[in-house]
Amino acid sequence: MRSQIKFFLPIIFCLLIAGCVSSSKTVMPSDAPPQPIVPVVAEEVIAEVSLVIEKPVKIEEPVRITYNQITNLIGEFLDIQSLQGGSEQPIFLGTSDNKLITLEIVGEKDNVIEASMRLAYPADINAVNTDLNNAMMLRFLRNAASEYTEWPVKIKEIMSRFNSLQIGTRQEDTIALERKVIQVLYDKNINAITLTLTHK
Repeated sequence: MRSQIKFFLPIIFCLLIAGCVSSSKTVMPSDAPPQPIVPVVAEEVIAEVSLVIEKPVKIEEPVRITYNQITNLIGEFLDIQSLQGGSEQPIFLGTSDNKLITLEIVGEKDNVIEASMRLAYPADINAVNTDLNNAMMLRFLRNAASEYTEWPVKIKEIMSRFNSLQIGTRQEDTIALERKVIQVLYDKNINAITLTLTHK
């Protein structure tokens, strides 16, 4: 009997030690309240961008005067010919049947550089030809600068000044528009008024 007890004692002792070790490894739940989980918020960096708004630059297109513009409602009353010569620019010259009106156009048909009309008022001119000259002058000025609406009044001023000049005198006047210039030449030496259109 004692021999059996001696045999089992080491076994029991080993089991007790193993039980103590296993009990020491058991993790008991803590009574402390769980810590709240704080979400990690990524910082958003907003870069300030300064916007500079500039006003659009208005680019003025060059003034273009065309052959068809100048000869509108005039060409049928004049015999216009293209002159071939040594000039760098084409020249178109037209004369009325009564020889009192002469039109000269310098430049390409799609880009006229200069246009002039000379109207002769001889001492013996009749009323019909006077009215025709005045009508052609009005049409030329309207074709040259349709944006100006006071041409009928301006023609009366031109004729009044021309008629007030003495024989042998010569004077000039300038009609300055926004981007065009019309020179008016009063020449009592040849009894004529010459209108010359150019653009700035």
